[in-house]
Amino acid sequence: MNKTFTLILLLSFCFSSLHAQKDPVYVAKIKKNGRYGLVSSSGKVLIQPQFDQIEGFHENLALVQKDGKWGYIDKTGRIIAEPQYDEAFSFNNGIAGIRKDGKYGFVDNTGKLIVPLQYDKIENFGAELKPFRENGKWGFLDSKGNVKIAANYDYVRSFHDGLAPFNVGGRPVGENGMLGGKWGYINESGIEIIPATYDDAWTHVEGLAAVKAKDNWGYINTAGKTVITPQFKSCGNFSNGIALIEKSMGYGFIDKTGKIITPPQFITIGGTFVEDHMEVMKGGKWGFVNRQGKVIVFPEYDEVRRFSDGLAAVRKGRKWGYVDKNGKLIVPIQFDNVFSFNNGVSMIQSGGKWGCIDKACKKIIETQYEEMSWSFNEGLAVIKKDGKYGYINNAGKVIIEPQYKEALDFHDGLAAVNQDGKWGYIDKTGNFIIPAQFDDASSFSGGIAPANKGGKWGYISKGGTFVINPQFDEAQSFVNITPQ
Repeated sequence: MNKTFTLILLLSFCFSSLHAQKDPVYVAKIKKNGRYGLVSSSGKVLIQPQFDQIEGFHENLALVQKDGKWGYIDKTGRIIAEPQYDEAFSFNNGIAGIRKDGKYGFVDNTGKLIVPLQYDKIENFGAELKPFRENGKWGFLDSKGNVKIAANYDYVRSFHDGLAPFNVGGRPVGENGMLGGKWGYINESGIEIIPATYDDAWTHVEGLAAVKAKDNWGYINTAGKTVITPQFKSCGNFSNGIALIEKSMGYGFIDKTGKIITPPQFITIGGTFVEDHMEVMKGGKWGFVNRQGKVIVFPEYDEVRRFSDGLAAVRKGRKWGYVDKNGKLIVPIQFDNVFSFNNGVSMIQSGGKWGCIDKACKKIIETQYEEMSWSFNEGLAVIKKDGKYGYINNAGKVIIEPQYKEALDFHDGLAAVNQDGKWGYIDKTGNFIIPAQFDDASSFSGGIAPANKGGKWGYISKGGTFVINPQFDEAQSFVNITPQ
């Protein structure tokens, strides 16, 4: 249970956008002699270990790095563009940005250089119109890399709602900063729609853009008309009709007419809404506001965690409880530590021991375990008692008595467990389906699991035989890269 597989989760995310296939496609990342490759669940080595890094597939192509340079491969491992670039970006609509010797350009999905390496900078490669810099000035390229709007500006920001902010007379500060000058807006034809009269300006969102006049921020519409007079120390983009603003008293929220719906009072905010709620701090205490800017949970807690499954964990002093989205304390402040609710249950700790409660605060599992996994996986959770690991179901019944040195969650109906220093796999009744014989092991995915023997990693089937013999220094779990 104490083993972590962050890289597996990252790989699962990275490979989620590969090409469509009729049948599920599983791949895994392998490492040998310091180099990475890919294998398929059929046992075929798709890409021999040769790269320093392999990133995720996008539009059937993946970024690879070798000897500090970047290139592209396809799903069969064929090199589309030799690693030669100092920086490279994922493909979007058949093209990708690359950088070499300080200059940027574009390649197509055959690896052909379709826009020469001539630009000093290109930003937001995924946008239809991409900001670029040439000879110290900024303009826009179209989706094929052609100049759409000539580089005549000291800086530009990306298009939104058909307009892009531009700066004239300013000077660069850092990589993307701009000091001084005036800001205005152009349309996608490069025509100046709103004159450069502002001290700073951001993109239009929901029809309004934040602009700065002298020391204060306000909002204009797409015609350049002032809708909300500059009066704020700072302000954010509108979302669902409200925007975060800052005054000397703190942060609050306004609507699109400029009406203050949540008075400026919070000294710190969470930064994003989760389940339509955001954390806010006032007077050193935390609470929550909803998307309408209404204070739902009054700031009275020393610490809060984001909402999950309709409830949020809150702490007063050293004890934790849970509040609902109406601000009601559903689970009284009483626990030493808690996890977030998931599928109606949460793991809680009291007196140094872990258990499980439901949303009515009924103890499904008494607090008696030294460790518990944070949720039930395939109906079972890992528990630790008297130094040994076992499994319990979500009704509180111990299904497999604690007896293992280590134990992982169930996946594909099997769980890897360590018995007397060797790893094997058990089913949900506790029977060994694959005897404990491996030096190390990971979870099954797609019917295949990484296993280590003699210091090297390979892959085994559910029958316990190696489908890929132990030969790698590192082997990650298989992930399904078939688009949903």
